[in-house]
Amino acid sequence: MRPVTFPTAAAAALLILMPAAAASAGTLDQLRRSAGASLQTATRDATGTARFVRVAEGNDLAPLDSRSAAPRAKADAFLDRWGSLFGIRNPAEELREVSDQSDALGRRRIAYQQIFRGLDVHGASLQAHLDAAGRLSMLNGAFVPVPAILSTTPSLAPESAAILARDIVAGQRAADASFFTTIDHGLQVFPTGLLSGKDVQPRLVYEVEVADTAANIREFVFIDAHNG
Repeated sequence: MRPVTFPTAAAAALLILMPAAAASAGTLDQLRRSAGASLQTATRDATGTARFVRVAEGNDLAPLDSRSAAPRAKADAFLDRWGSLFGIRNPAEELREVSDQSDALGRRRIAYQQIFRGLDVHGASLQAHLDAAGRLSMLNGAFVPVPAILSTTPSLAPESAAILARDIVAGQRAADASFFTTIDHGLQVFPTGLLSGKDVQPRLVYEVEVADTAANIREFVFIDAHNG
């Protein structure tokens, strides 16, 4: 697992994502009727949205009118119809397919990366699982409903972010900052609090790689792109 550092001294107000209302009983009831079987679901405390939706073996989560469709189309149909269980409003704009893999038993997994206005949301992804018969058996993962007011236009220049990141790592290591090199990996949305399960705060950040090859140091630092 790669080392990650996040500045803790940013003083400006953050966008705090309050837990969304739990998935409505009506939506789950519709899905249960469609699947024709009992569902297992779990909710993510940090967002109030589904963590996974699973159906009993031999049943299909895909909408009735998509049961004979290709695997990718079945997964997409579920997300279009019931993606709101995960907090998804517009799958076409909020998800990007990143892989489609099958195992030796014929089971298939289609993975999606969450995006916000074209930027990756760090640590937020969904997986659709299909059994060997092509039935959609489970969807799981983490999706972060990002407030529409979050600006994706940075106030901080990437060069300034790189200097801040370098100085943070140098300070932590009590080393001369000139020993370190930086690589800007671009902008993304970082939902602080997602893993801890409280006060999710989507922030526009630069991801900066800071390294000192001579000392075998390589860290990834996330710098707030508005407040530093």
